[in-house]
Amino acid sequence: MGRRKTRKLMSKHFKDKGKVSVTSFLAKFKGSVSERYERAFKKVKEADLIIGEQSESSTGQGMEIGEATILNKPLIVIAKQGSKVSGLVKSCPILKEIIFYKDINDLKSK
Repeated sequence: MGRRKTRKLMSKHFKDKGKVSVTSFLAKFKGSVSERYERAFKKVKEADLIIGEQSESSTGQGMEIGEATILNKPLIVIAKQGSKVSGLVKSCPILKEIIFYKDINDLKSK
């Protein structure tokens, strides 16, 4: 999802419609296990909004969503059409929206 579309999506879920900063976080699999853990949870803590790709099950992402819930960070889930999004994720109190998409072009259009 491009920065402009992400910014638009984020603005939709924040009361303050002012400038929204978009920072992407892609896990870097460098460092020790504890360094990767600390880095991932630091990014969750710093984030204003969590966007989770849930087309496939991921224990690590589930942990990050759990941490985001504790920190009361808003969550948007994206998943390929036909994917089974966990019932725990669907009932998560911070969940704002689930966006199902057909392919990358369909996701970009949303």
